[in-house]
Amino acid sequence: MWNNNSNVAQRPAAPGASRRFGSELRVADTNASRNAGKNNGGVKATTRPFTQHQAPAAAPAPAVNLAPVRTAPRAPLGPVDDIDSVDRGNPQCAAEYAMQIHQAFREMEARSMVPSNYMSAQKSINHKMRTILIDWLHEVHLKFKLLPETAYLTVNLIDRYLASRPCQRRKLQLVGVTCMLIASKYEEIYFPEVSFPAACLPSPPPIASAPASPRHASPCHSAFSPFLLCPQHRSIRDAQVRDFVYITDRAYDRAEILAMEGTVLNALKFDLTVATPLVFLKRYLKAAKASDTVRDLAHYFTERMLQEYTMLDHKPSEIAASAVSMALRASHRQPWSATLHHYSGYTEEELAPCMSKMSQIIIGNPHQNHQAVAKKYNSTKYGKVSQMNFSHTLSALVRKF
Repeated sequence: MWNNNSNVAQRPAAPGASRRFGSELRVADTNASRNAGKNNGGVKATTRPFTQHQAPAAAPAPAVNLAPVRTAPRAPLGPVDDIDSVDRGNPQCAAEYAMQIHQAFREMEARSMVPSNYMSAQKSINHKMRTILIDWLHEVHLKFKLLPETAYLTVNLIDRYLASRPCQRRKLQLVGVTCMLIASKYEEIYFPEVSFPAACLPSPPPIASAPASPRHASPCHSAFSPFLLCPQHRSIRDAQVRDFVYITDRAYDRAEILAMEGTVLNALKFDLTVATPLVFLKRYLKAAKASDTVRDLAHYFTERMLQEYTMLDHKPSEIAASAVSMALRASHRQPWSATLHHYSGYTEEELAPCMSKMSQIIIGNPHQNHQAVAKKYNSTKYGKVSQMNFSHTLSALVRKF
């Protein structure tokens, strides 16, 4: 827990959470084994195994919609507000480039998606284990008080890595914390550091000083390579890694995390700039002139979808636009407008399948034991929106579409 009366954070109860993570993975693996015969009609799965450096066997037909993005928005349904006009005097907002930037994100989002059935090529893990992992990472994210962008990028890195490499069950948590470490380095200003008592943290092995050369002089030449850091920044990096060693209850050591960091980055070809749902969500909330309640609801709906394997069918921009429309409905406001249509490129009818699926997930609550997101949005900071009674509104949305 974090101490509200001090700037120093007490160590989180990570070991217990890590043990719960491991036990839940074993339950998910057992249930998957019991249901294997039922799901496959008694026939053993014939998916080809991975080789050492081979990508998973190609699925018959990826369900990802890779249709080209429209280069220009369609004619608006009514008067459209200029949502960037208030920012034209602020050079940090780059209002004159906002439309081009978000159009580039729309063109980029298909590249950052993964096939919605990639788990069928994995032998040791399944989609239930993915759900458990992401729910646990949400708890870690909350303990470290990281930015929302870090959570979204972490999930994207996990999916893209698992879609391209095999993963043993005992290494799944290692992949998760490593992807969060990478995402933290990319998104955070002050990412996890040594803020716990020294007695609570393992002492890392000594690191030899780097050879004196301009390449190794401070400031560091690279934020990601463990071999290009000056001695000063090596010690900072080791401190950050020790946090992640601790939250896994020391299931993995520093060397394993750093080795996995290099493996993940090489598998993803160091491509870390992706279009996540959060990028579009901020833009669409601005177009909707959202109140605090609408904003918190939309963030809750979008973040809740991160652990849903079935939502990989939908584009990040589609999920974000659907979350905004659902939040407006739940707040008894007009669910869509000409301004939202203009800036998102979606009509309400195009969002209908995604909104229906998201509403069923929110109402049905299929993962009752994994409520990290709901607990987060049950705090006064977010207006306790996860406890709002919006089931009637969302049920009507499911019936309508």
